[in-house]
Amino acid sequence: MSLPVLLVEDDPLTHAIVRTALAGVGGRGAPDDAFALDAVGTLAAALARIERDPPAAVLLDLGLPDSDGLETFRRVR
Repeated sequence: MSLPVLLVEDDPLTHAIVRTALAGVGGRGAPDDAFALDAVGTLAAALARIERDPPAAVLLDLGLPDSDGLETFRRVR
């Protein structure tokens, strides 16, 4: 069973790096499908996604187009 992870990131390069890193976990003793990554690019989209189907973990960019800094963290938490 895959661990649902929400990536809240507006930068396409960072998104690709995280997706690649999580996909490569299988080579370190975990199954290749250890993580089910879902990604959004704004705080509003993240809050809607969390409300609809809370993930097990959130990887959060603190500098988003619609939120910045620790307030981003507070709102997601």
